[in-house]
Amino acid sequence: MIVAMRKSFKNNTMHNGSRLPLLFSFLCMMMSMMPPAIVSATEIKAEQFTLKNGLQVQLLHRPALPITTVSLNVRAGQLAEKKGEEGLASFVSDLLDQGTTSRTADEIAEELEFMGTSFYSDIHGDMADLDLQTLKRNLNSSLDIFADILLQPSFPKDEVRKQKEETLTAISQEEEDPAHIAMREFLKQIYGEHPYGHNEIGTKKSVTSFDREKVLSFYKRFYVPNGAVLTIVGDFDHDTLVKKIKTVFGKWKKAEPMPLPAKPKKISGKEVKIIDKEITQANILLGYPSLSRSNPDYYKVVVMNYIL
Repeated sequence: MIVAMRKSFKNNTMHNGSRLPLLFSFLCMMMSMMPPAIVSATEIKAEQFTLKNGLQVQLLHRPALPITTVSLNVRAGQLAEKKGEEGLASFVSDLLDQGTTSRTADEIAEELEFMGTSFYSDIHGDMADLDLQTLKRNLNSSLDIFADILLQPSFPKDEVRKQKEETLTAISQEEEDPAHIAMREFLKQIYGEHPYGHNEIGTKKSVTSFDREKVLSFYKRFYVPNGAVLTIVGDFDHDTLVKKIKTVFGKWKKAEPMPLPAKPKKISGKEVKIIDKEITQANILLGYPSLSRSNPDYYKVVVMNYIL
């Protein structure tokens, strides 16, 4: 599959996250300056257990610095979008920290910044990710806010309206970005109508149709504990953390997982698509469907691709 286009690139970013205070940034810088420890893959053994609601938990104690990283993956990525919902997964993800039943968006940002905690949410093809980094001494309080964002988002109508306006503006900006247009058409050619072929932030038509009811419906359908994975790595007191996890995440109500679409259809033969624009720089994409992550050779191919 080849998609060719030409023009200069304007970068657009739409993600959540609070700015790291200087202390936390300094610790991260110091971590990057430390000589890497040589650890074999067999030595990295995380503790694993599952809560009664189906949430899988992985803990890895790494006390070199007083920093802890929390990551939660839930099956609420692009794969969960129906036709006409293009961009809804990203839209919901961006709204999670814009208000809960007990905190406003400003209160969330202020509390996290005061503790030196960063929060970030994003989506990928299969998953939605919620990530948090904090100092060890603030882990307990940070987990309270993390759980509040995850379990009690209120999706205020005013924030939904703002998010819609920002997303529509971003889509318009993408139309001036030849690299994005080339990638968008490339994915369409590869995946067709399958959700993997969706533009991550959607189309003007789909985003215009988004409202609080659609957002809430998507959240209730796909933000469920069974099938989700919570991973915590860094410096923490084991017994205190396990108790905290069971307390704040144990009340997350289990639900029947929604069926996801079948695998995308395989393509055959060669296809070339050329998009004519009066521009001076070419964007050329060449590729085809490759291995799934479950393939035992996946990481070998990733390394090979990196070398190439």
